[in-house]
Amino acid sequence: MNLTISFCCLGGRLCQITFLIYCFTEHKAIEVALGSGDHAHALVLTEFGYIYGFGCNLNGKLGVPLISVSGSPILTVKTPILVSTLVSAQPKHVYVGEECSFVLTQAGQIYSWGSGHNYIHGHSHLNSLTVPTLVADLKDNKFKHISVGQNHCLAVTQDGHLYTWGQCHDKYDDFSPRRFYSVSNMKVDHCVAGIDCNFAWGIHKDNVQDESFVLELSAQTFQNLYEFLKRREFVGATLSLLQLHCYLWYKRRHSLRQDIDKELKSNYISLLCTLIRQNNIHREQGVQSLKLFLGTFIITLEDNINLLNELLEKEDISNYWLVINNILATLLSKRFSQNEIRGYFEYSKNPVLLSI
Repeated sequence: MNLTISFCCLGGRLCQITFLIYCFTEHKAIEVALGSGDHAHALVLTEFGYIYGFGCNLNGKLGVPLISVSGSPILTVKTPILVSTLVSAQPKHVYVGEECSFVLTQAGQIYSWGSGHNYIHGHSHLNSLTVPTLVADLKDNKFKHISVGQNHCLAVTQDGHLYTWGQCHDKYDDFSPRRFYSVSNMKVDHCVAGIDCNFAWGIHKDNVQDESFVLELSAQTFQNLYEFLKRREFVGATLSLLQLHCYLWYKRRHSLRQDIDKELKSNYISLLCTLIRQNNIHREQGVQSLKLFLGTFIITLEDNINLLNELLEKEDISNYWLVINNILATLLSKRFSQNEIRGYFEYSKNPVLLSI
């Protein structure tokens, strides 16, 4: 099966450059990890557990020690090459940073290689590794997820423990991987390492209802999530958290007795519509988040009509067609009776809607 890869980013604007890599004709590619920066590289995991690498091989981050005829290291690989030392390890997931690479195996073990700068490869030293090497300090645990940041890494065990290593705030806080006990009261399900902050979420051990949470279920939570949603590296994670907290808010709205302010609702809708238009990777997740947000916070007939009025007056109305369709579907559903809708129009003498 041929592998299709799309690259984006040109002057800060989204663009598509698509090409086919024809070397994967015998195996199906099931996962691709792409690096970033001026010396980017990529790893491809196939359905039979083979890993291929291509791109920049600086510090051996492709996992294959390549030497030219002259004896110098080969720093650029244009054709995908098999990382043969990992075949027997049964890889399950691949991850890459700017200067290093990681593999999570079926047995929950972590292998890493590449640059040791900031101790990011987890081997307690600063030397580069040109071949995949088992992270010895983590071998007694079984992991289910890894997230690679710019200078540090996070990993979650199958038991829900969070481990960290690398550089933090210009200090080498974690020479070796160690458990992060600040979240010891939570069974961590997933994590995301950013440039200068992190996300981790899961199930609180004292939560008798066994409901996932990250932050307190309050209006401030949604303000915080909105700020994170504006950061590119956290879009996927934040959309997941937004969906979770919308669900819990809707479930408990009668007991919460509070609401988020109108400006924040408007900001959310505008930002979600922008993400849906511009982000192919998270588009489907964004659509689901938008529908859930509308169903959670635009509840009453008045809410729906007011929002529709607001959108109909916008010059860029075409950008909000998903929201308008959702509102119209709600108005045409059985949630509100015809008498309720007719009565609202007659009472409010709404100038926009009455003219339609």
